[in-house]
Amino acid sequence: MGTIARFDLISLSAAYGLLHFVETGTGRGDGLAYAAASEARFRSLRSGEIEPALADAARRRLGVDPRVRIETAASAAFLQEACRAIPRDEPVLFWLDAHFPGADFGIRSAAETTDATMRLPLAEELGIIAAARPEGADVIVADDLRIYVDGPFAHGNLPANLRHLCPVRRDIGFVHALMGATHTVQELYEHEGYVLMLPKGTTT
Repeated sequence: MGTIARFDLISLSAAYGLLHFVETGTGRGDGLAYAAASEARFRSLRSGEIEPALADAARRRLGVDPRVRIETAASAAFLQEACRAIPRDEPVLFWLDAHFPGADFGIRSAAETTDATMRLPLAEELGIIAAARPEGADVIVADDLRIYVDGPFAHGNLPANLRHLCPVRRDIGFVHALMGATHTVQELYEHEGYVLMLPKGTTT
């Protein structure tokens, strides 16, 4: 399991003018807590979690921060609402970590989510962002690159017993197709891997 804490939010926010944090897959709220405590000082912090028990626990943990909003929803519905609510000229840091819902927290196994799009929602999530925010000014980070490719991951490649749950064609061509016109796509191999999408025309 990866973590948004691997990334320097202060530097990213300064480089790209990030004003909001949007996360799919709240989990225990660790990513949201890291973003909330960061000196990046996001104006709003939104998170969507499909598992009600996890969402409720995160609200109890983080609800005292008036910037925080946690929705109990599938990631696609949550992202559509978040993209409607945030002005298109206010850049967002998107942290996409909603795959295998509940599996990392003992609520269900990775195989129990039979809807393939809900089990691995990254392509749908990126499609929503690309359509709703075509300016391409947002920074996007996706967790668990090793679902889609093999590589020199610090925590090893995806276990064999999970590969049947992944797309038949394991690559990130869909990421380049959806975001390549507006973003530079980087593969990072720490932990289980990340895909970092940075707006073109600027550098960190």
